[in-house]
Amino acid sequence: MRREEAATVAASEPAAEAAQAAELRAGAREPVELAEALLRPSSVALIGVGDDPDQAQGRPLRLLRRHGFQGAIYPIDPSRRLVQGARAWPTLAALPGPVDHALILLDGDAAIDAVEDCGRVRIPVVTLHSTLAPKSSMTRLLQIERLRAVAHQHGVRVLGPGSSGIVVPQTGLALTTEPAFAAREMNAGRFVVLSHGGSAMGALFSRGAARDLGFAALISLGGEVDLSLGEIGSRAADDADVDAFLLFLHELHHTAALARFAAKAHDAGKPIIAYKLLPDAAARPPAEPAGAAAEAFFSAHGIVRVDQFETLLELAPMMVRRRPGRGRAAALVSTAECAGSLVADRLARLGVAVDGLDHLARERLAQQDVALGDHAVADISAAPKPEALRAVLDEALGAPNSDVVLAVLGAGAEFDPEGAVAPVVAAAQHADKPLAALVVPEAPEALRLLSGAGIAAFRTPEAAADGLRAFLAWTPPSAPAILWEDEAPRSGHRVLHAGQAMQIFRLLGIPIPTMLWVRRGAPMPKALPFPPPYVVKALSPDIEHRIDIGGMALGLETITAVQVAAHDIVERVGAARPDAFLDGLMVQRLERGLAEVAITFRRDPEAGPVVTLAMGEGISEIYGDRAVRLAPIDRATAYAMIDEVKGLARIRGHRRRPRGDLDTLAQALVAMSFFALITAPRVLAAAVDPLLVRAEGEGAVALDGWMKTE
Repeated sequence: MRREEAATVAASEPAAEAAQAAELRAGAREPVELAEALLRPSSVALIGVGDDPDQAQGRPLRLLRRHGFQGAIYPIDPSRRLVQGARAWPTLAALPGPVDHALILLDGDAAIDAVEDCGRVRIPVVTLHSTLAPKSSMTRLLQIERLRAVAHQHGVRVLGPGSSGIVVPQTGLALTTEPAFAAREMNAGRFVVLSHGGSAMGALFSRGAARDLGFAALISLGGEVDLSLGEIGSRAADDADVDAFLLFLHELHHTAALARFAAKAHDAGKPIIAYKLLPDAAARPPAEPAGAAAEAFFSAHGIVRVDQFETLLELAPMMVRRRPGRGRAAALVSTAECAGSLVADRLARLGVAVDGLDHLARERLAQQDVALGDHAVADISAAPKPEALRAVLDEALGAPNSDVVLAVLGAGAEFDPEGAVAPVVAAAQHADKPLAALVVPEAPEALRLLSGAGIAAFRTPEAAADGLRAFLAWTPPSAPAILWEDEAPRSGHRVLHAGQAMQIFRLLGIPIPTMLWVRRGAPMPKALPFPPPYVVKALSPDIEHRIDIGGMALGLETITAVQVAAHDIVERVGAARPDAFLDGLMVQRLERGLAEVAITFRRDPEAGPVVTLAMGEGISEIYGDRAVRLAPIDRATAYAMIDEVKGLARIRGHRRRPRGDLDTLAQALVAMSFFALITAPRVLAAAVDPLLVRAEGEGAVALDGWMKTE
């Protein structure tokens, strides 16, 4: 049976149905490409569909009808002959023709049973709306394991679990439970939404529809147990009808596939914009600000991250048919003085420069009776005539000192939307750099006109500033050649204290001081092989911050002072942490230099191996002043990280201060990042904290550290 014929089957004579069902059970059907079955199915089955069209289980049938899906729709319900007035089929095996895509609306083990049923009749793709047992429960782990086994055995690709479905406006495919798609008509467009949250997918659709903005597809990813964002995105990147991708993410999964998707989209000239929820505080170290590892992943792979949900939708037109390249500054042209100042203020808080027009541009405008003040914002609110706005926009777009221009439109956008928008649209048609607009009043018609002209239109100063910041920070992919597949968590680990870890750091080429390790129970020597002053530290794999419990003594000048300090440290540590294993004491010479930094390596549960540079002594925990990159890194990246940490200005020669040995610091960063390559035993985390940086040419020395391995 040809797929074109099967797609139009709605009912037939009993004998014909039996023959076709037998053919289906025998497996006689043409193979269907994954992208076709996922996004352009000719037939869909709704397993567990409900009779109430206003409830989640009944909504997919209602939406498919409402939006004019032309393929065959097969409700599956063994207890009813009719569902919402349509014929219901008792089983998949009883259907009169092949099915490309099934939506399963059952829960728990019944949903997995339904996946197995789909596999038996060779349905290639299943969207699993179903919920499984709660996260982290043993029942859920067993369900996921069984789901993967069933899918693999039968060759079924699974979207979900917890997916709210797939929407393709051009074909009327509204295979979703989301109520937002019941309230508005669907417009076809050129953006693809890939969202972990179904409600976020619905919100982006409804906000876009309010501006007549259409979508090529909207896909709710769910738990990504099988089909991943990266795999789906890579296939969609081949589609000539797709211009950009909008991602709403809870977590990063299948990062190697996501990286391949990002590279493919970049090569195709299709930008990716992402809004990601922050990870739980328990999933990141206290010294690392929320989302830093994910931000490093996005930056390395050319994915633009936004901070405002609204920006995710509004920024896309500015990036279409543009190539990444870190920008310098923005230009603001405003017909609403206060709003222009609000955007400029917000940009300043985000570290984005606002460059005004130079004196030659102002003279040319003055000859056209357009007067501007001395402020960076080119404000024409005193006489906001269309011809004045167009003239200033042309000057700003031609100025060499800015990389993006924002037109801030005031009250005229509400009362005369066509007149207010016309100069912006005209200027954009001849612009070599991006031109966006902020519409200050509530002016839906102005927003619709701007969107229709392909101009990025923002509704709030915050979103506009966020969009300009994100665009200027957009860079090409610069990820390391190694792509890390997701690493399954393993139980158990071993912590190495400073005495053990620093010997490994020395093997990596990171200098360490001369030190003496006095084992537990051994007497302190009567003489030391290096001169004072001395430092004494407790060595324990169970104590993270020894100084907090009196486990360290500094600046000791005599061996007697060392012996007394050693006795006191053992007493204090024993009283504060009687459960901790004390492996002895370390005596070092007190070293001096220009600055202390902390270099940390860890395997982030989302982004994979990352290396972090921050100021030492816990300063990063207070100020969040750090640089984070995917590991491993090269020396050029290490120098970029050193430049990024504001506190290191003191050793970069700021105000003629002595320069530190940045070469040795960069080499230490590179060395620590190469823990990413060690697989046996796998290093889970490691830190040199602090690394003392001496004057230029004098090197650096690791004063303390730790390591965690499998």
